[in-house]
Amino acid sequence: RSNYCNLQQSPQQLVNGLYLLLALTEARGYAMLEFAWMMLRVYNEGNFTVEQEVSKKLYLQYSEDIMREARSVLVQESREFMRCDPRTHVQGETYVQITELLQGYIENEVDMNSGGSCSQNCGYYQHAKAEGCYMPQSQYCGKHRRCQGTIHDCQFYDADAWVCLSRNPYRRYDFIQYESKLRLGPNTECEGSEMKVDSWWRFFFHCSYCLCLCDDDKSATTDRYISLIPALSDVNNNKVVTGIQVIKLRGVIHLQVQHGQTLPQGHVNTSTLQWVQVEPLTINSAVYTEGTHYKKLSYEERSIDLDRLLAPDDHVVTGVRFRMLGSHVNFEVQITPVNYTTGELNPTKSYWISNDNTPAMARNPRKEVLITSPDDPTKFPGLSKIYSAPDSFIRFGPTDRALDVAQLTVPFFDAQPVSPSPSSWWSGVELFHKGQPGSGGFLALKIITYDVTPHMETQDERPKTVDVSEIPAN
Repeated sequence: RSNYCNLQQSPQQLVNGLYLLLALTEARGYAMLEFAWMMLRVYNEGNFTVEQEVSKKLYLQYSEDIMREARSVLVQESREFMRCDPRTHVQGETYVQITELLQGYIENEVDMNSGGSCSQNCGYYQHAKAEGCYMPQSQYCGKHRRCQGTIHDCQFYDADAWVCLSRNPYRRYDFIQYESKLRLGPNTECEGSEMKVDSWWRFFFHCSYCLCLCDDDKSATTDRYISLIPALSDVNNNKVVTGIQVIKLRGVIHLQVQHGQTLPQGHVNTSTLQWVQVEPLTINSAVYTEGTHYKKLSYEERSIDLDRLLAPDDHVVTGVRFRMLGSHVNFEVQITPVNYTTGELNPTKSYWISNDNTPAMARNPRKEVLITSPDDPTKFPGLSKIYSAPDSFIRFGPTDRALDVAQLTVPFFDAQPVSPSPSSWWSGVELFHKGQPGSGGFLALKIITYDVTPHMETQDERPKTVDVSEIPAN
């Protein structure tokens, strides 16, 4: 099952394709026989009525037997399809990320209170702000990018350190090397600039440098927005969703869909496949408002729900979107009734399905997926494992302080397009978390293809053979 993603289609799609190929081969054989009997009659080589009747009954019975056997296999096959992990992670192509939501940040306690006092310790400042800058000409606060938002979860590691300032615009530091030999971050050479940070004593009080988490929504390099605008197929032109991916435009995470025109019996006209253009959002403009068009993540509100949403029988997926369910970003799917025989949609009866369960429910509350000591997911080349189950949620948070100085926001989003080939109708979509031990992992999408087995009807569940004695002789 771990190799299903290599098939480029769901296992049921693959087996159904083999069945259709076999059924078509059987039909061609029968057509050739009919043509042969006809030509023999044209040239007065005989009547061949009995032979024609036998071949017809054999064809009908063999076709029914093949369908019966195919159906017995298809009902056991998975209808899921998702993308494999890429060989190489490329930002903007194979993944996109939330940036600087909660980022490791060095601040002296003297600058986190309005009185400029050092009478407390780092652990005292669980929720604070940068209130000032003590001696900016000589101290660290005057030489680095300050946190203009809120500061959380401060901890003290050691008094003096060398700080490697990162060249990456989404990172502040590459590592911190304390004089006590303690190191936070990877054991690499500093490619940026290094800066010395020394705590000091003021009478009987130690003015300590703390490592905190900065939540700065005013930073020019923070991408912390998720679009709430639906991504829809053109149901009025009989198009269904045939592909889905996560993209980032202007710092905003969007869902994008591919759509194609339906054909009878679960097929899609491949010549009509097209990715639907996404409308870029401009944050802090009069046109787009928070809560309606997008969600801004923060320390208090940074959870996203992980769900598997399935349509009822005779419905297909025609849209996806994120919405807000309390303080959680919640996933929704639009479904539309479809006629299996004709492939016609009924767009007037489209509606959204979702899982409205929350962690506060008295019965079966939504459970949190916890990530222990997460590191940069792109450092892990092996195969990912699915860690989440439907009806759960996960919080966006920083990478581990010891491993990465809490510089990145995890999990990332898998940005690979999920589009089975050949294209087909879908019955559902799942948002899930995958990763490896020690990795922050990825949020990824999985699709569930349309179940064709209810439409494979046979007259009798038992295989039969044709009794030639029942066929009248000439």
